Amino acid sequence: MGTLFADITPLRAVPAFRRYYLGQLVSIFGSALTILALRYQAYKLGGDSTTTVALLALATLVPLVVSSIVGGSIADAFDRRKILLITQVLLAACSLGLALNARAAHPKLWVVFVLAATSSALVGVDWPTRTSVIPNLVGPEYTQRAISLNIALFNLAGIGGPVLAGFVVQRSVSLPYFLDAASYGASFAAVLSIPAQMPHGEARKVSFGTIADGFRYVKGHRTIRSTFAADLGAMIFGLPDALFPAMAEKVFTGGPHTLGYLQAAPAVGAVLGSTLAGWTTRVRRQGRAVIWCIVVWGLGIAAFGSTSILPLALLGLAVAGGADSISAIFRSTIVQKTVPDEYRGRLSAVFVAVVRGGPRLGEFESGLAASVGGLHFAAVSGGLACIAWIAAVVRRYPELSAYIDDGET
Repeated sequence: MGTLFADITPLRAVPAFRRYYLGQLVSIFGSALTILALRYQAYKLGGDSTTTVALLALATLVPLVVSSIVGGSIADAFDRRKILLITQVLLAACSLGLALNARAAHPKLWVVFVLAATSSALVGVDWPTRTSVIPNLVGPEYTQRAISLNIALFNLAGIGGPVLAGFVVQRSVSLPYFLDAASYGASFAAVLSIPAQMPHGEARKVSFGTIADGFRYVKGHRTIRSTFAADLGAMIFGLPDALFPAMAEKVFTGGPHTLGYLQAAPAVGAVLGSTLAGWTTRVRRQGRAVIWCIVVWGLGIAAFGSTSILPLALLGLAVAGGADSISAIFRSTIVQKTVPDEYRGRLSAVFVAVVRGGPRLGEFESGLAASVGGLHFAAVSGGLACIAWIAAVVRRYPELSAYIDDGET
């Protein structure tokens, strides 16, 4: 059974990574509270409108994509530890602002949009930096294991955060934001405890040239482009998060607690998937694994959208989440093991733009699809579109199915 479960050796063998990991756990748990609170508050302030939730996703997309492009170049030019210390403080300030707005007698929807967009812009700098720190903290031997543990971390927080937030929001919309602001203190302390993280290779400065270098690197490596293309389509067509507030009330006849269950269900499957991910270290045809994971993701989302029975809907979401977590392990490993350190910040930035920007486009797409064909149509059609998309990616990029991990970094 030792090869079945995720390998926690990096946590035992690398104290700096252990401290970093635990600090992230607290912070990401807090962020999960805010994600649900933002969607619920936008839905209610917008007059029970899925379109408002979709517009919120769109409002956070542009700042995220733009800042992640610049953020990757920043991560390749400066001490990544210092960058993370700054972003933790600024992200905490955004959450505090959301909390104060929520506590006001008449909360403003525009404040929600502005602070959510600002926070998203900061994430565009924070995430590429955070991701590019891991290989240097743990070394080549533990890189894939550490990536698996990091994905499990996000998914674990994705379970507890939404479920707790669903119940907390019923009592106070502002409390999730306050808790999130406080959680950044743990992340700040964890980052403060690790060594300086200067990028390897030639010293660089932030410029249009260094940013363009990152895109040229992606353009010249079709395998990396194929992983981005595969995930982008899956997120755009198959992510039903914008539907959750309306489905919780209108399809499953529940309140914020039901919204919490829907939000957490993919993470439940993802935690199971990443926890039982020990076998992934033995997979050499990682590109094919990505393809099949996205097919299962699409089927799970379609199953969720085809039922009005809550347990079956949650099961479909959990299956989709499990497939996505395994896909993320392979996609992240392909990128981190094929990209030299001096490009990791910029390539991680592109990865973040896809992984975080794609879901926002997906929320926008599903919200609009629901306004045209209804809630069930939006989810089912999105799941089936994922399968069609990955088929097109395989045809366009045969390098993805041909990719074989040689076990070296």
